Amino acid sequence: MSGFELIGSGIVVSCLLVILHRKIRPTLVSPVYALVFVYLGVFILGALFYDPQYGAPGMDATKEEIIKAISQIFCIVSAFIAGALLFATFSRRGEELQHPVNLAAVRLSRLHTISGIVLSIACVGLTVIGTGPRNLWYRQEYLIQENQIAQISGGGLFLPSALALGVITGQQASRVRFLALAIFAVIEALAAALSTRNFALLPIIFCGGCLLAQPRNLKFRAALAIILLLTPFFMMVPLATRSMTEQGFSTFPQILEIASQIDLRDQLQVVLNNVLFSVPLTIQSAMPIAENAGNYVLVNIDPTPGVWSGWYAKELRINDFMPFNAIGDLLRAGTWVAILYYAIVGAYFARIDARLKSAGRIGPGLLLLVAMSFGFIVFSLQYSLRTATRLVYYAIAIELIWRMGSIVTTTHGPRLLTAASK
Repeated sequence: MSGFELIGSGIVVSCLLVILHRKIRPTLVSPVYALVFVYLGVFILGALFYDPQYGAPGMDATKEEIIKAISQIFCIVSAFIAGALLFATFSRRGEELQHPVNLAAVRLSRLHTISGIVLSIACVGLTVIGTGPRNLWYRQEYLIQENQIAQISGGGLFLPSALALGVITGQQASRVRFLALAIFAVIEALAAALSTRNFALLPIIFCGGCLLAQPRNLKFRAALAIILLLTPFFMMVPLATRSMTEQGFSTFPQILEIASQIDLRDQLQVVLNNVLFSVPLTIQSAMPIAENAGNYVLVNIDPTPGVWSGWYAKELRINDFMPFNAIGDLLRAGTWVAILYYAIVGAYFARIDARLKSAGRIGPGLLLLVAMSFGFIVFSLQYSLRTATRLVYYAIAIELIWRMGSIVTTTHGPRLLTAASK
């Protein structure tokens, strides 16, 4: 039966992809196409090339479980595409999805530049407060459950800060560029001290920001290509530090010693597994282990801080290093729950796509929306539903702030200019 489900769901997603191509123009920065192809690529390649021998204990799966998981992913991707198509068909902005994206150089005003610097400094400050200076210097446990609101807020700012600093570095004069580079180096060092895989992801986002500021700059293009090639090696750093009994800045000298003992061939397979293990992770996450899976989904999508929603008392994890992923959290409550969730996300991502294609130029607000949507794609594969959903809430908050700012500017801007001229 699973084989027939796989074939049937594969046919459905293939047909929807054809319709999607006709309704929504594909672009390199489209969050809609990014999710579709990342999900399909990770799960299909994961089914073919994930090696349990290099994975965590218990992270293997039978052929039947893999086939069922791929079928469910096809259903989820189909629901996501359906949500995007509904937006394209019934929204007033649907026609904008056929337009190309204006990839002209991003220009930041002085206020935008200052805001980007402040945002990145806030990221550093919240991370230090949330984790604690002593824990950043030395700790004997991977997860620190202190000052969660500050810790979560700082972690949520990693991606947008890296993108903003990249654009500032690519555009501004030498002094501001040096400041942006220095702040990014601090954020990257914090990622290493926290043993997070953001250590490997942030340089890509940073170089992407530089390239958005100067799309034709050959140096920035070469830097992005080199960073992409080095990403598997960067990924080895957090994987190595997680295996250590001690973490923090004080343990950095040990990383070099561990790196010198790494079997490169085995470690590359470990890195590949770390990217593709979403297949067994989804299978394990979808297991019926929660007493009330539906209530657990509601806790995950609750927009209030985890301290108020009781998240920290109810959180489910495979182990200290590995949370259940968002897809599994949804599938545990039922395939239809996952389908409904991704249909809504699909419609919202199509809205972001329409805003990208209707904008005369990609500005800071749109950059943040793109960063949040791409962050959702990555986090939903390997982090909890709450972590991934929070990025969607951040994107909605950015839009609301953006809308309020536009209303204030439109309503009071002329008055302020008139008063200033007098």
